[in-house]
Amino acid sequence: MKFQLPHEDEPVSTQPPVGSATWAPGEGEGVIVPPQFDIEAVLHRTLDAIGQDPRWHPARHYRVPVHEPERDSRAGVHPSELNECLRATAYSIVRAPRRRDLDRRSVQTFDHGSVIHIQWQSYLVEAEQLGLFENVQIELEVHTENPPVFGHADATFWHDGYRYLVDIKSAGPSKFYGTKNLQGPMSVLSSVSVEHRRQVHAYMAGLGIYGAFMLYVDKALDAFKALWVPFDQAFWEAEIAAPIRAAVQMVDKFALPRKTDKRYLCRGCPFQGICDRDMGLVEADRRQPSEALTTT
Repeated sequence: MKFQLPHEDEPVSTQPPVGSATWAPGEGEGVIVPPQFDIEAVLHRTLDAIGQDPRWHPARHYRVPVHEPERDSRAGVHPSELNECLRATAYSIVRAPRRRDLDRRSVQTFDHGSVIHIQWQSYLVEAEQLGLFENVQIELEVHTENPPVFGHADATFWHDGYRYLVDIKSAGPSKFYGTKNLQGPMSVLSSVSVEHRRQVHAYMAGLGIYGAFMLYVDKALDAFKALWVPFDQAFWEAEIAAPIRAAVQMVDKFALPRKTDKRYLCRGCPFQGICDRDMGLVEADRRQPSEALTTT
């Protein structure tokens, strides 16, 4: 069964909108990709306004909900875990136990990234207060059933009649500027990785939003860069939907996929411990009976 792209509460026209939006035909009905705009200029205006507001304090908007582990680990693949390893995908579907044994440096790294997310979510909410965006929402639950994907999107907002998604990524200088540029003229990153495209496509498909900005924030210098990612139906099918469906078929048979040949994918994988022991899917299965998935 093919995954059907979700729609907003109100019916979406199957005709191209008037204006500069891109018309991207999908399967059956088309998908309206909103027009790209200069979100960096809006964020600069927001930061300038904050700098002139003596009452500003970041705690004004620091009300990000804390997710319960039980909710975050429901059956389905988390968008941040989408990669080319079929075994990891199968483990994710059956809610296999994830590793949580971070060293001190990793704890600080992950917490620093979380603070940056909250910081920029707060700026987006302030942009709404300034009338630059409308209906900013943060930490939206994302859930699709076929293929099974579950997670939370960083933020969405409306602008000039279109809805957009924002995915925030913190990066060190070597990633933000490139290792070769650290000692010379700096050149900010200019393309979105395949891994990040997979992740943001999962969020877009789950929320019915077909245009997103990857907001990269430099941890060291507090610079930022927004890169545009329009929804691509072919990319969604090839890179996300088809591999997850293949993993679901193996889960249905409790057949453990072979290990990936790309060993670099194992670094940081939450399933590395049980994978090294070749733990079978029956033993790894932590789903409730109501969460069983099937391709039929």
